[in-house]
Amino acid sequence: MKKLVICMCLIAFNMIFSQEKEHLKNKLETFQKDQEQEAKEKQQEQDKLEYERVYVEVGLVKPLGNMSNKFELSPSYGFWFRSKIKNDDYIDVGLNILIPKQASNIYLTYKDSIFSLGSRRFGGNLGFRFAKVFPFSQMSPRNNIEWNTGFGLAALFYDANHKRYTDILNDAYKKDTNETYDFGLATLFLSQGIKLNFKNLGVQFNYQFTPFGLFENRIPENFGSQSILFGIYYRQ
Repeated sequence: MKKLVICMCLIAFNMIFSQEKEHLKNKLETFQKDQEQEAKEKQQEQDKLEYERVYVEVGLVKPLGNMSNKFELSPSYGFWFRSKIKNDDYIDVGLNILIPKQASNIYLTYKDSIFSLGSRRFGGNLGFRFAKVFPFSQMSPRNNIEWNTGFGLAALFYDANHKRYTDILNDAYKKDTNETYDFGLATLFLSQGIKLNFKNLGVQFNYQFTPFGLFENRIPENFGSQSILFGIYYRQ
C-alpha cells in the first residue's frame, strides 16, 4: 500500500511538473513574441524617422517634337537634397546638368538682324520637386514608388554672337582677349515623373516641359518645349 501511495504521488508530481513546464514554456514563447513585435514596431518607427536625404542621379534626356532639332539624346547629371514635409510627403531641392549632344545652332532676332548662335553644349535646370511616397509594405518602407512634381528654372547656353557683333560695331571688341560672349536661353521648368526605389538604388522616368519662348520672343515660335528624362540614381 505504501508503494502504491508513493507511485501515485510521483505520478501526480510529474503531472504537476509537466503542466508547470508547459505553462512556463508558453509564457516564454509569449514573451519572445512580444519582444519581437516590439522590436519590429521600433524598427518601423525608426524607418519612418530615417530617410535618404541625398540623391545623385545619372540619366539621358530625349528631346521631343521641335526640340528634337536642337540636340540629340544627351546625358544628364543631377544632385538633389531631400527634406520631409510630413508622413510620406517630401520636398527636394537641387539641379540637373544637361550636356547637349550634336547641338544645332539657333537663330535669334536682334536689331532687325538674324544671328546664328552656336551651342555651348551646356544647360540644365534647378528648382524644387515634391515627392509623394507609396511604400510597397509597412515592413520594408524603403522599397517604394514615388510620384514626383517639379518646378523651377531651366536654361540652354549659347555663344552670344549678337553681343560680339555689337562690340565690333562699337569698336569695343578685342580679338586677342579671353573674353567670352554667353547667352542663356532661360525659361520655367515643369516636370512630372515616377520613381521606383529599392533600398539605396532607383530608376526614374520624367516628362519635362520647358517653354523657351515664354520670356524670349526673339527666337522662333516653334523652338520646342518638351523632353523626357530616364535614368538611375543612388540615394543616401
